[in-house]
Amino acid sequence: MRSIGFYLQKRLFWGSTLVLAAGSVALAMAMRFLDVREFDAALKTKAETLSQLIFRHPQDIEVDFADEYLPEFEREENPDYFQVRFVDGTPIERSGRLGGFDLPFFPDRIGETVFRDVKLPDGRRGRCVQIGVMPRTDEWAVDEDETDLVALPEGLDDSRPYVVLAVAWGRQPLDVVLLTIYLIVLGEMILLILILMGVVHAFLRRGFRPIEQMNEQIRELGPKTLDRRVRLPSTPAELQPVLGALNGFLDDLQSAFARERRFTSNVAHELRTPVAEFRLACEIGAQWPEDPVLVRTRFEELRQSALDMERKVNGLLELSRLDRNAVSVKPSPVRLRTFAQERWECAAGAGNPLCLRLDNRIPEAAEVLSDEFLLDIALGNLLQNALTYSRPDTTVILDWTAAPDGGGVLGVSNQTDHLEPKDLENLFERFWRKDPARTGGERFGLGLSIVQALAERLGLDIQADLDADRRLTLRLAFPAAAVRRGG
Repeated sequence: MRSIGFYLQKRLFWGSTLVLAAGSVALAMAMRFLDVREFDAALKTKAETLSQLIFRHPQDIEVDFADEYLPEFEREENPDYFQVRFVDGTPIERSGRLGGFDLPFFPDRIGETVFRDVKLPDGRRGRCVQIGVMPRTDEWAVDEDETDLVALPEGLDDSRPYVVLAVAWGRQPLDVVLLTIYLIVLGEMILLILILMGVVHAFLRRGFRPIEQMNEQIRELGPKTLDRRVRLPSTPAELQPVLGALNGFLDDLQSAFARERRFTSNVAHELRTPVAEFRLACEIGAQWPEDPVLVRTRFEELRQSALDMERKVNGLLELSRLDRNAVSVKPSPVRLRTFAQERWECAAGAGNPLCLRLDNRIPEAAEVLSDEFLLDIALGNLLQNALTYSRPDTTVILDWTAAPDGGGVLGVSNQTDHLEPKDLENLFERFWRKDPARTGGERFGLGLSIVQALAERLGLDIQADLDADRRLTLRLAFPAAAVRRGG
């Protein structure tokens, strides 16, 4: 499993190594350039100094390089070298240590200062400079037997440098300096990388500590610890949405577990009664099989218990089908006012013991696009809930409200006297009833659960509200795409 911390450390290591390597190379190259330029400047100064010892006589050139003043060209170990030529390559003077070796000559670049790396006669790596020289004029008479005199060749252009001086010396001091610089830069780069990785590791470990704490608390969660929530001493901004979503999920999960436990308990309670009636009827029938009236009565009770159980099982099967999205939706236009009026007449015609009245305030133009069969079941259950759990001799109100986004809300409200605001969160739970004794055993607490599942399948939002006058309002919110004719 890939670790984010390891991934970041590896990427930071290679990234910082590349950046530091690039910076170190740039620094080393800059320092090398400066050192080489300083080394070349000293070599050029040497050559320019020697050029002052080259004199021109009327017909000759004199190179006055006295050995006693320039011992570096004659020493046995690590000598320097020079060579003087005319621009046509004719030799004038050369240091004795050169032997048969010639320093580089660039006749096409006489007017420039040219530097080159060379291999010296003794095998050392060296640096050579070539400069063009205009010899100093010496009017003093010279002895014709002077050995330092070299005759001027004919055809020289004395308006330009016509003598070329090349000076070379070993570059060992420069190489030592450059090697020292390279080693220092490399050592600093390695040291900086190690320090940086240590700092990055410490910072990442500290930065990931809240995640480790969160993981430790998550590992301790389980079915028996759903009441716990993940809390951190200091929550980073990046983890706040995660913790909020996680704790919200735990809240929902705890509520779902509680609902499932209540549902299991309610199912067992609801089925226990008919099962007990079956057992009792069988026991009585077995004790008095010759009493036809008693047997007929017990069988009638068994039939009624079986019908109750069948209705409960059918309701649970319907919820199961809705939960599995096994119910297809076939939208068609529905005129709400007429549709709701017919649903009321059907529900009230089956029984209206509380003598409730209907106030249908839905506009005639209100029309929606929905599955008529599923909407019939949902609205029928809402109206049946109102017929069962209302205050006697009150009014059930149906209304339609246009929403700002183009949708609409269908409301069913009734006056009740047994609900509290805290009961609204349990209103859509399966088998939940505030007072089962009020229903006479005919309602099982599945109606509003089915309405909620149907609303989800139809793409509607269902809400419940209880005002200060104890009027319960159940609302089905239709999206804008389902509302027709500006209804």
